[in-house]
Amino acid sequence: MEYLFSKKREYKKAKLTSEEKAVKIAANSGYGVFANKFYEGYNVGVAELITGFARYALLGLKKEIEKLGFSVIYGDTDSLFIKDTTKESNAQNSDRFTEIVQLAQTQYKVDFEQDKIFKVLFIPSKKDDLLTPSQKQYFGLLDNGEVYATTLIGLKSNYPKYYQSVIKKLTYPAIIGLFYNNENAGKAQVREIVREVFSTFDNEISSNPDFVARNLGRTEDNSKPLWKYAGNGKQKDIFNEILEDCGGDRVLAEQKTKTHTIIPYYKINPIKLGENLKKWTCHPERYELDISAAKDLLWKRVKPILDSYLFSKAECKHLESEVMAAKQAKLQTYLCYTELM
Repeated sequence: MEYLFSKKREYKKAKLTSEEKAVKIAANSGYGVFANKFYEGYNVGVAELITGFARYALLGLKKEIEKLGFSVIYGDTDSLFIKDTTKESNAQNSDRFTEIVQLAQTQYKVDFEQDKIFKVLFIPSKKDDLLTPSQKQYFGLLDNGEVYATTLIGLKSNYPKYYQSVIKKLTYPAIIGLFYNNENAGKAQVREIVREVFSTFDNEISSNPDFVARNLGRTEDNSKPLWKYAGNGKQKDIFNEILEDCGGDRVLAEQKTKTHTIIPYYKINPIKLGENLKKWTCHPERYELDISAAKDLLWKRVKPILDSYLFSKAECKHLESEVMAAKQAKLQTYLCYTELM
């Protein structure tokens, strides 16, 4: 295990992101396997001790950090976000951080290092009903001027391309900088961007037949071949559709749906299912899609960012009502358009 952690540090220092993630997954599996009942060394007690020690170490470090004058504003599974509330110089802060690193090593036997320095950090309220505590939804501007927003769900590679472009617009450095310098001006600009992207969504849905296929498909990196999934989920729907595309040739269909095969899929409009029990398709041109659900999901990905930009519940509700008001009208336009195709 120590070898894996040393390789992780080595790859991180060399900025070899893929290699670092690979050894991190391997190391984490070395701990997580104790909670797997199919593992010959299965032991829930060991698994609980591992997670319990992590909490013990982080809470202990939090207390020590606060004694040194820092403020801990957020915690993750293996990290702490520290705000410098002192007026001391960078050199003095560096000395105090070195003290924290040494304490982590001597008292808790864990490596503790500075990962990133944020000039501005946005963290959605924990009371946001669209998020669960495990979802890491923070973003901000680093001290080098770059935006860090990789934890935002809407930017994940399995999300539709249009959603990703919307989240990027809302977290541009210029937008963050404007909000940092003038909260009201920043919120006004964010509000206009939200109006623009939802208006574009509505217009493209009703006039551009390629928009859905190119921009609204979701993907999933399946951990096993599609045909091995049990139940009546999207994997079964997609595999059966590909099997049909292959003229019933199961061998060919299985070759096209192996582990980690990336296939865009779309949700079918449940109102139009009728006798068809399928809920998902990889052929958006064949079915009437659930555009209403797609727009709702887009709002759910935008909402945490508005929360981070200090929009009140009333402001969010008003903006939601405004941008979602055209949904039914535009949806009807889309339905008529698809029937004419």
